[in-house]
Amino acid sequence: MDRYAILVDAGYFYAAAAQAVSKETTPIPRHRVSINAPGAFVQGLISRGAQLIANTNGPPAYLLRVYWYDALRGAQPTLEQSTVAGLPGVKVRFGTINAQGKQKGVDSLIVTDLVELARNRAVCEAILVSGDEDLRIAMQIAQTFGIRVHVLAVGEPQKNVNPSLRMEADSVDMLDERWLAEHVVIIDESRTKSVISSVESGSRPGVSATRSGGGSSDILDNAALRVCDELLRDEGCVQDLYRHFAASTAVPSEYDRVLLVGVAGAVGRSLAPEEKRRVRGMFVTQVRRLAAKAASPAR
Repeated sequence: MDRYAILVDAGYFYAAAAQAVSKETTPIPRHRVSINAPGAFVQGLISRGAQLIANTNGPPAYLLRVYWYDALRGAQPTLEQSTVAGLPGVKVRFGTINAQGKQKGVDSLIVTDLVELARNRAVCEAILVSGDEDLRIAMQIAQTFGIRVHVLAVGEPQKNVNPSLRMEADSVDMLDERWLAEHVVIIDESRTKSVISSVESGSRPGVSATRSGGGSSDILDNAALRVCDELLRDEGCVQDLYRHFAASTAVPSEYDRVLLVGVAGAVGRSLAPEEKRRVRGMFVTQVRRLAAKAASPAR
């Protein structure tokens, strides 16, 4: 049973990491915080977890898996959520967001997994990336089954971990500001506005804003192509989206909103349901086309 698991409260991670990286005193909205290269991030997290166990003189252990607890902000996961879910050795569990914008059901998922991992003797060590006092009882129960539970704080533990949780933990360590700065990015909110304004100004290189005398479908397609060009400038995002669309045809929520708003703004009216489906289909097609082009050997 010489295994360990890492349980990450994503809501806690993003909030605490944003504060540590930005040095801002006011909370930063979740949509402005992103993980830079999720694969490298998870590997870095695993390395820090292994180091934590080694530093506490724990038995040699190998990773069972990383559990990632997050909340859905719509009907579909974001691109970042689906990318993390697709990483090897990562199990994503989703709660929900209530009308007040607070995540619901996430703590209960963490409690259940932590207690069951201990009860079934699936691990001998658990690393909890959270600071929520509500997890204290689950930590106590897990410890009665003979496992050790560590807290890996995001930033200063004195600021970001409840005192009672620190007292119950077998050890407390931290992801410092330097580590967080390598893996967390604060997104400029002007990106969404620039995409929409660029589309509305007809900035697609070599393509006029609309076809003179063209039909409504031509105007819609032309607008959709301009929005796609703006959204798919980053080759790294194209590859992430391509992997996402290999498993799902649903456009991730953070792209879907800008896509539909941008096209509606370009054509000057709201989109009908069938037009929204058409625009989304064009976006998926463009992602696959650009990914295939990038993969083709240069001539």
